[in-house]
Amino acid sequence: MGAWNSRGLNDLGKRRAVMEWASNNHFGVFGLIETRVKPGNMDSASRLFSAKWRLISNHSTSDAARIWLLWDEEQVMIQLISISSQIIYALVTLKCNQQVFYVSMVYGENFELDREALWHDLHQFSSSLSHLGLSLAILILSSRQRKNECNKAFGFDHIECKIDRVLVDHNWLDAFPNSHMHFHNLSVSDHSLMVVTMENIPKKRGQKFYFYNHWVDHDEFLPLVRDVWSQPIDGNPMFILLSKINTLKGVLKNWSRRVFHRLDKKIVETTEEVQALQTMLGSGLIDEGLVSRKRVAGQRLQPLMNARESKLHQRSHIRFLQDGDGNTEFFSSLIDN
Repeated sequence: MGAWNSRGLNDLGKRRAVMEWASNNHFGVFGLIETRVKPGNMDSASRLFSAKWRLISNHSTSDAARIWLLWDEEQVMIQLISISSQIIYALVTLKCNQQVFYVSMVYGENFELDREALWHDLHQFSSSLSHLGLSLAILILSSRQRKNECNKAFGFDHIECKIDRVLVDHNWLDAFPNSHMHFHNLSVSDHSLMVVTMENIPKKRGQKFYFYNHWVDHDEFLPLVRDVWSQPIDGNPMFILLSKINTLKGVLKNWSRRVFHRLDKKIVETTEEVQALQTMLGSGLIDEGLVSRKRVAGQRLQPLMNARESKLHQRSHIRFLQDGDGNTEFFSSLIDN
């Protein structure tokens, strides 16, 4: 991941330099700051990047589209959370291990009132994260204060100061303990290139999340969803929606393990219980207690069998969608049968 205050991208030579920098570093996601590309020139200026990366910019809130966020769809998934004249805030998912974190690309304005609006947005962003537990966040900040950047002068008139920053929270350091930040030498811009390296990214264990249709037939399902959805979360509507969805996924996973764990074994055990009770009743033993136990066991058995049938039916459709239209062993076996 990286970022660069390019000080303009209207020049073709500078765009090629940026393209080379991003390609050589194999970025999954990176930001370009202070692009100075007007909305009418967005298509021509971004055409060089569109073959390899997807792109979003803040041209809807800034005439000069000063912030671009680009990503490689083969490496990451991006969900845009919010956008303003000074910040693009997005949720990033690494496809290699499904690790999720939040990234903020910031371009700070000169004037105090504009900075107050920026810090208000960042404070709201920070407050929203506090409700999500172990949420990772990285903030890449570049400033517009020209008096502090490298002026490429010589002698006593030379000014060089680090005004670009990469900030992370402690959860980021826990997830990526070997990550580090490197500022490259100056190139076509008077700002240094920033490259964040996340070495030894661990493979995240665990299964993908599947929503099974038979869940909705269980008595505990709707109350569980209502309880999660009613929890208060601060932030903008998109952030609130994504946060609640992610929380609900974890709750449903745990609930499913508790209720439907070893479903086949439960069906076998319940079937054997029903058959044993039926045998006892068939032997001529008349007992209201046995009749009641058989009725209760039968009431437990039918939902379990329905859940298994629904699950198998749904998984078969998923398998067919993944493998059915390709020249695979699965496809060949369908043709043979």
